[in-house]
Amino acid sequence: DKFFKEMFMYPAVIRSFIELYLLQELHVPVDLNSITPIRTESIDTNLRALFSDLIFELKTTYGSSIYLLFEHKSYPDSDIEKQLIKYMDTFELDYLKEHSETKTSLTIIPVLIYHGPYNWNIVFNHNRLSDLKFFDLSRIPDKKLKGSVILRIVLLTLKYISSEELITKIDTIIELFKELNDDPDAKEYMRSFSFYVEHAAKEEIREVIMQKMKHFFTDEELESSTV
Repeated sequence: DKFFKEMFMYPAVIRSFIELYLLQELHVPVDLNSITPIRTESIDTNLRALFSDLIFELKTTYGSSIYLLFEHKSYPDSDIEKQLIKYMDTFELDYLKEHSETKTSLTIIPVLIYHGPYNWNIVFNHNRLSDLKFFDLSRIPDKKLKGSVILRIVLLTLKYISSEELITKIDTIIELFKELNDDPDAKEYMRSFSFYVEHAAKEEIREVIMQKMKHFFTDEELESSTV
């Protein structure tokens, strides 16, 4: 999903997410200033064909690295276990080919973010996924969706994009955008957000949502062709 990828590439989003939702789960001290995205374009062709989301490298205070493999789903996927293992294995093999000096296996932690309208009672049996972090946004109350302003916008948008409740939640999201006046990336956030809502919100409420947004966003910010 383009919106997920674009937004999680922003430092204000990924750092806040790791700090609030993952840090205590890592069980090792890490340097949040060391977060480095590993773009799928830098990995071999086979992996590009497979990989859908993002990998971030995070340095521990001991000098080693942890790799966070992000995958997101808007629907329950019965093949997710196989997909994640394939992504992890392919990434590790490709990395070790390029870094022959590395003699140990990589520490790869998969992070699965789900924002579909249906309950997903997910069970993983493979030991490679024992460290997986699963976030079902539909089960997290809005008040517990914390973090930087832009992270809260992203999580609320993902949570409600497939729901008619978006028509009421859009006011909360717009109020959050008003807090970003001094953020140099605010216009890019708005463009990505408006493009996503225009194309992914339920069709029957899309026009009303866009009319609400026009009261706050400029025509330039709503211009989807710039995204």
